[in-house]
Amino acid sequence: MANTSRTFLGNFRVTLDAKQRVAIPFALRDTLQKAYPEEADRVIVTVASNEKGISVYPVSSFNEYMATLTGPSELNSETQSMLMFLSSAARDCQIDKQGRIRLPEDLIAYAELDKEAVFCGHVTRMQIWNPARHEGFMNETKAKLSELMRGAEKAINR
Repeated sequence: MANTSRTFLGNFRVTLDAKQRVAIPFALRDTLQKAYPEEADRVIVTVASNEKGISVYPVSSFNEYMATLTGPSELNSETQSMLMFLSSAARDCQIDKQGRIRLPEDLIAYAELDKEAVFCGHVTRMQIWNPARHEGFMNETKAKLSELMRGAEKAINR
């Protein structure tokens, strides 16, 4: 059976307050606290690399991801550009006693967030989306899910 103790799952509607804070939904915060107890009081937020949203990483996961990008591809200019973009947009965010993080203005603008957002699990990290964009993504993905699954199965069975 697969170990889901370090897996962020589900999606949740959340509200940004007047101070640009958003509560990490309980299910996601619970995974963070159980899987990363030594760092459950803070996360790294940055731009989502393949969607126009915000990625929310446990600190050690963000560091591991950055290490995979810097390792074998130090001389690859495209990877270096992506690395620079992700790391320069990244912020270390403290989680307050109510389970909220304050989102930086530039990331709110990048993700085109207003008062509402969707906070979702994305396996090894979490993401924050504009609700309309998230709904469009989910509908588009649902429409081509069987095609995507066949492609994934081919890749796994190689």
